[in-house]
Amino acid sequence: MSGILDKIQQNYLITIRSETTVHEDSYEEGEGDWVNSWMDQTRNFKTEDLKDIRKFLTEYFEKEHYTELTSEHIDDLLCDLQYSILIDAENCKASRSEIEQWKLGKKKLYSGLLMVEIEVNGVLLDGENLLELLK
Repeated sequence: MSGILDKIQQNYLITIRSETTVHEDSYEEGEGDWVNSWMDQTRNFKTEDLKDIRKFLTEYFEKEHYTELTSEHIDDLLCDLQYSILIDAENCKASRSEIEQWKLGKKKLYSGLLMVEIEVNGVLLDGENLLELLK
C-alpha cells in the first residue's frame, strides 16, 4: 500500500484559471468604464517537481496572453497573479506608436487586467507561496 501512496505524493496537479477584464483607458483620466470580461480556459499540468510551476506559468502567459511573467504580477492579498496591459480594440497588446498616439489623445486604448489563480492538488496558493515557487 505504501508504494501507491508514495506515487500519489510525488505527483502534483497544477491548475491555472484566469479571468480578463477590459476597461476604457485614458492617459489623462486613467481607467474608465467597464467594456468586457471573460473567463479564460482552465489549464491543468501534471508534474513530479513543483519547481516546474515557473515553466507552466511562463508558457501559459506567453501562449495564452502573449506577455512575459514577472514577480511584479503577484499580489499577496488577493491570492492571485495580476497583469495589466494596454490593448487595442482587438484585445492585442498596443504597439509603441499606438501608445504614443493614445498619450496625445489621438487613439483609444483599453486597460486589460488579467487575474490568474493557481492551485496545486486543489489547494489555492497565496502570493507568498507563489513567490517561493517562482524563485
